Amino acid sequence: MASLRQRHAGALLHDDSSHTTRPILKSVANVDLFPKPKEEYRRVQTPEGAVVSVVAASLIALLVFWEFGAYVVGRDAHRTELSVDSQNDAVVPFHIDITFPRIPCHELSVDTMDAVGDVATNVDHDLYRSPVDRNGHLVFQGKYRYVPQTNASDGRPQSESKHDPRSPNFCGSCYIEPSRHHQYDKPGGVIDVHLATVHKDTCCNTCESVMKMYDLHRIPRPQPSEVEQCINELSHANPGCNLRGFIHVKKVMGNFHFAPGVSAMGPMGQHIHLYDFEQVLKYNTTHVINKLEIGDPNTRRFSSSGVAHPLTNMKYTVSNGFGHVKYFIHVVPASYTAGRSTQHSFEYSAQVFHREAPLGLGAMIPSVFFVFDFHPMQVNHIFARPPLSHLFVQICGIVGGLFVVLGIVDRLVESAQRWRNTM
Repeated sequence: MASLRQRHAGALLHDDSSHTTRPILKSVANVDLFPKPKEEYRRVQTPEGAVVSVVAASLIALLVFWEFGAYVVGRDAHRTELSVDSQNDAVVPFHIDITFPRIPCHELSVDTMDAVGDVATNVDHDLYRSPVDRNGHLVFQGKYRYVPQTNASDGRPQSESKHDPRSPNFCGSCYIEPSRHHQYDKPGGVIDVHLATVHKDTCCNTCESVMKMYDLHRIPRPQPSEVEQCINELSHANPGCNLRGFIHVKKVMGNFHFAPGVSAMGPMGQHIHLYDFEQVLKYNTTHVINKLEIGDPNTRRFSSSGVAHPLTNMKYTVSNGFGHVKYFIHVVPASYTAGRSTQHSFEYSAQVFHREAPLGLGAMIPSVFFVFDFHPMQVNHIFARPPLSHLFVQICGIVGGLFVVLGIVDRLVESAQRWRNTM
């Protein structure tokens, strides 16, 4: 038995030292970063360890889901660069939507001026005026039939379309449409034939002529709020006006402004306004900027910090006297690159200066100015999603880091438990 026990002890000793009898293997084993415990070590599972494991699994699932979602939406895909503006934009569109609740449409006009000396008075191309009632609601509910501005070969605006109310060749619709008269006659009936033969070239350029055409055919008159030719009558019956559309300016320093009276050129070539005192007294510059954007509205804009239009929803109320407001707009060219597509537009910052003067004091007249200038630098927004390996590395870092940190927490909890048991 003794010999057997001795041989058995020797065998155990031989087995334990089998990994160290070879110097080469021993040297290799010394750099093992993942030491293995002996098989006879007993593993103990505790309630505390279970809690740490559940917390670890929950945090890993949550953070992996968060990282995957951030990759999908492109959280780390945005970057911004600066470059010199090299775009030769001849004309820049300002998309505006402004409501003046106390200036009627027939007294509201907008003029533009720039640093190269170009002046445009009473700009109306690509701008739509809608009368506003005392509650701030748009009165005109019909459809505008305006056409975009076109330019002649020399670059001057021209209006040759007979569908443009500002053109001398304008031929207004009489608004007798099938949807209105088929309740009195079947489609293709007497009224349709009569319109197609007798009135196919008839023009109704005023609100009164439209109403007379309905009376002529014994059809109930439409509401003036549905007839574009009645906007002038609606303007005189309502106190406010909404102006929306596009103002096209050159890419140089300039302004567009609203002021009372009639625009004219002074004896020295300066831009002046001719007005009487009564017009000034009634000109209340209280207004709401519903929208002010610069550039093509169809451009898909994006930015890591979000795209902002600082003057949108801006309100100004005149409390007493004459209100003079100036918006200083600093326009920055911008490009938006996503994949192989690059679009160009503009962003801007704004500062507001306003002043009110009592009636009869000073030479200031009530007015609203939008003064703009263009920055020579361009902001380039680039959206480039990182490769899938980036997501894999992030997930590996989350899983490995949590295992290490929560492993330390588990050991601290175990040590605290042992210390408490020994007390």
